Amino acid sequence: MTSQIISYCRIKNDGVILNDRPLPYDTSSLKQWYQGLSIHYPKFHKMDRYSQLVFLGVEELWTQIRPAIDFEASISMIFANSNSCIHTDMGFYKTLEKNRPSPSLFVYTLPNIMMGELSIRHQWKGEQFFFILPKFDAIFYYNYTNLQFEIGKKFALVGWVEQTGQQLDLLLYFISNSSVTGPISIAHTIEELNKLYTI
Repeated sequence: MTSQIISYCRIKNDGVILNDRPLPYDTSSLKQWYQGLSIHYPKFHKMDRYSQLVFLGVEELWTQIRPAIDFEASISMIFANSNSCIHTDMGFYKTLEKNRPSPSLFVYTLPNIMMGELSIRHQWKGEQFFFILPKFDAIFYYNYTNLQFEIGKKFALVGWVEQTGQQLDLLLYFISNSSVTGPISIAHTIEELNKLYTI
């Protein structure tokens, strides 16, 4: 069976695109985006901006495909960026310099916590991987996702989730290696991944 990208979300400073369709959200106002989704998840307000962006992007994706996926399905998560959460770590370091360390700056920032919150929120079961890569690498994503499929996984949530200073660079997408389809159907190839990233 050929795996397919069945939903994607591209987030940059100039806007949000969900499955080729621009969304009416300003990435500088995440609270407005959160309210527009009409969800209630108090932990969202404790997250740093980076984690909030991933959370919101995944909410958009999951809304598109949730009805088609078995509730008990195992979903592998494969995320990466170039610097983990150093932007928030630096903010915490500045509070140390002032002798006023603020735990609230890092409690919900580590990548494993962000991925854990996604699993808790959606009750997903499956492996979670977070890699540090110098840049978006379609070949790496393609090969690692296929490894998951070779061991029997049917679904993967994959993401490049980068924030450098104020610059946002996020690409999130769901892949199906089953008969389940979504609002889009893009062949899971290195070429198509590079196309999505350049949107």
